[in-house]
Amino acid sequence: MSSRSRDRRRAVPAVLALFLLLAAAVPAVAHSELVSSSPAAGSTVTSAAGMSIVLSFSEALKTGSKADVVGPGGTTAGTATIDPSDNTKLTSSPLSALAPGSWTIRWTSIATDGDVLRGTIPFTVAAAATATPSAATTPATPAPPTATPALSPTPADASGGAGAIVPVVAALLVIGLLALILLRNRRPTARR
Repeated sequence: MSSRSRDRRRAVPAVLALFLLLAAAVPAVAHSELVSSSPAAGSTVTSAAGMSIVLSFSEALKTGSKADVVGPGGTTAGTATIDPSDNTKLTSSPLSALAPGSWTIRWTSIATDGDVLRGTIPFTVAAAATATPSAATTPATPAPPTATPALSPTPADASGGAGAIVPVVAALLVIGLLALILLRNRRPTARR
């Protein structure tokens, strides 16, 4: 048996093993990443009475996923849990009136594969507007319409981004290199 035949026989199982390793690793890099939130990160809420929290994730959540609404002084106003009708969302019951000031939603998502991500979503509750005495004597001027903050993607834990792709790319490069070695060894050599 020639050394090239032995090399090929050794390389084929190595390529197959790497392929199986890659196939097993791909589902493990999936995360339940935050896609959108209501209220959106950095938004200002003018009326917080009866407001509900809704966080949407990229995949199904596992038991233990939750989000706490934490306000000034560390007070907790409520908790969002997995929505029974859509397991990709965390929702809360309507919250009681939130005091004006800075609030934070602290969330934890647990993917079906057990992967855990955490993050925060800051938002502000504005103080209620008070009427001035002069407003009764002057004609009312309609206020210009204000834009309501739309649901927008909110950054999730930085560890779930590009870092998860690195092992996949590395494995693909190794498989490609081994395939090139196999092809090179298959070429007939010129006789001397």
